[in-house]
Amino acid sequence: MRQQDFFQKLEQEAAYQARLGERRVLPERFDRLAIFVGRNTWKVLLVLSGLLAVLKTYAL
Repeated sequence: MRQQDFFQKLEQEAAYQARLGERRVLPERFDRLAIFVGRNTWKVLLVLSGLLAVLKTYAL
């Protein structure tokens, strides 16, 4: 019985993952930007945090 419950849960999770794969989070025109950010996450975060620090320092 436990194994049957596991397989039922697994099937539900697979269906959920399939639904997630069909839906786009961002429009297609942002694909290149999303790929760049995904590949260079730390670089993007570093530049963004630097810009925010400069803005905070000189804006006040």
